[in-house]
Amino acid sequence: GASSGHDNIGGGGVSNVTISANTVTASAKGNAVDLVRSSGVTLAGNEVEGTATAPHNIYLEGVTNSLVTDNVLTGSAISVQSNAEYKDHPAVINPAGVVITGNTISDTAAQGISVRYDSPRAGEASAAAGGNTISNNTTSRTGVAGIAIIAEAAGLAVTPDDVSQNTVTDAFTRGTSTWNTGYGITSAAGIVMGAGAGSQMVGNTVHNTGVGAANYGVQVGLDSARWVIADVQGADSTTVDAGVTTVR
Repeated sequence: GASSGHDNIGGGGVSNVTISANTVTASAKGNAVDLVRSSGVTLAGNEVEGTATAPHNIYLEGVTNSLVTDNVLTGSAISVQSNAEYKDHPAVINPAGVVITGNTISDTAAQGISVRYDSPRAGEASAAAGGNTISNNTTSRTGVAGIAIIAEAAGLAVTPDDVSQNTVTDAFTRGTSTWNTGYGITSAAGIVMGAGAGSQMVGNTVHNTGVGAANYGVQVGLDSARWVIADVQGADSTTVDAGVTTVR
């Protein structure tokens, strides 16, 4: 399938569609999958091979009530975010009810898995959402955080997110001690919970074999003047290697 640019599988306004068992090779161009303003999407069992300079990311933009499961990505990431970058769309739709589970991600230039919330435009109703799940995923050798949840403003993630039973190994292979997410700065942490009220974070594991430069297993909140709330339950249950602080 094709849409604008070089999306390998792309489009918008779809519902109840399954995309499974596809292979995207390193020689491909653009995003592996990029779907906008859609719901009921299932991405399952796909294999994506990219490189540090030519990633083939999976983007879900303004997508709700969907499942991303059992995909294997090399040199490419999974990004679940709003559709705010599409100025011609009538409203900003934030991620809601998206389950990201059982995926394996390695050797990314930036983060491995991310959820991003954006503010409504002037005159629009609230773009509030939430209730997304990131569970049982494995990330290895990510340029910055293995998993990150961020928001442009307070009150956008009104339903708690759940980040549970994930394994993050060798985050921050860039070797930097901080990362500017665009909505605030985080220290080098395997998992970044930069937004969310009452979100759950249980049973995650952060390893550092020396390839990455993570100093913390988890960072809750971002260094920012945006006053975004990150009220997280259970972050202290994250298991980390010796020499790495559990929570910042």
